[in-house]
Amino acid sequence: RENIETIFNCVIEDMILMNMELPAFSTLSQVVEKSRVRANNYFYKKIYSYMSTQQKMLIDQNLLINCKSYNQQSRWNEVKSDPPAVSINNLKSYTKHVQWLQSLSAKTDILDNIPAERIKQFYAEGMSLDLSKINRLPTNKRYSLIIVVLQRATELAVDNLITMVI
Repeated sequence: RENIETIFNCVIEDMILMNMELPAFSTLSQVVEKSRVRANNYFYKKIYSYMSTQQKMLIDQNLLINCKSYNQQSRWNEVKSDPPAVSINNLKSYTKHVQWLQSLSAKTDILDNIPAERIKQFYAEGMSLDLSKINRLPTNKRYSLIIVVLQRATELAVDNLITMVI
């Protein structure tokens, strides 16, 4: 029961089974949206609390650099980047990239108790955000989306590296 359409259908189905009068669509929409937000906030807090202080510091140092610091640039776009064309030099640099991603997402079991549909949703949301939007998010949500993107990016990068070698 992860996406809004499914939640709507389940609520309507349950109300019909209980012979309840259906509310106006706008009322139902508000209830469903509030429920989804509460559920997401629960998962954000759960992911954030499971992260180590060291992991948060690594993310801060590599991805959430203060915009006022012009001498250092965030590597957020590197996390979301596509693999390079296959060549010896690219293979070496991409191997370093994979190792860097693995160092940032060290705790691999952090998402084990989060539903797969929710992870897909968080990944899509995280991938759609640029650094300025990420920095404006509440702390729990910001780190949760980053962790989901990092873990998925690491999985994809390892797969891409294997494909490059083959």
